[in-house]
Amino acid sequence: DDIAMIVGDAQLEVRRWGTALSPSDSRLFGLQPTTPLPCLRGVLSRAGRPYARSIIWFPPDIGARLRRDAFDDPVVFRVLQREVPLRLAYVEI
Repeated sequence: DDIAMIVGDAQLEVRRWGTALSPSDSRLFGLQPTTPLPCLRGVLSRAGRPYARSIIWFPPDIGARLRRDAFDDPVVFRVLQREVPLRLAYVEI
């Protein structure tokens, strides 16, 4: 709820959706460091002015269930709940 309030009426521009390497994030997910991970890179804007950049890594089993055009909500957690669906228990920023 706090994140949704902060994002408010922002727009998410998806700059890139695909796989990339992030050894530290792969290890975090319990995977080999050479495992490609789905990654969303985007910019949040209000009134056409960017104010935040985000890079979000997903475990492969979650990312495989998402499409670039699914990210139509600036609150990515709501996209996950709608598309996957899953219940979020913990978020780290």
